[in-house]
Amino acid sequence: MIWLDFLTILDMIWLDFFNYTRHDMARLFNYNRHDMARLSNYTRHDMARLSKHSRHDTGAVTDLLNAKRSENLHCDRNGLPLETAMDIA
Repeated sequence: MIWLDFLTILDMIWLDFFNYTRHDMARLFNYNRHDMARLSNYTRHDMARLSKHSRHDTGAVTDLLNAKRSENLHCDRNGLPLETAMDIA
């Protein structure tokens, strides 16, 4: 009978500890999920902005490189005179 009471007390302590841990883990998981979603959205927005910016710069640099490679090219791919394309960049 004493052994059974001891096991019951141990079981109650174990369950209290387990519930406390599960509650804390759930709270921490929700907090981390919120932060990760916030950081993910921020990063996705910045990456899209940076990607568009880099693509624009890459196009301008490509135009200049194509113009420099072809000595007989008088216009860039947008139809601007070569000197104007160099001045814009």
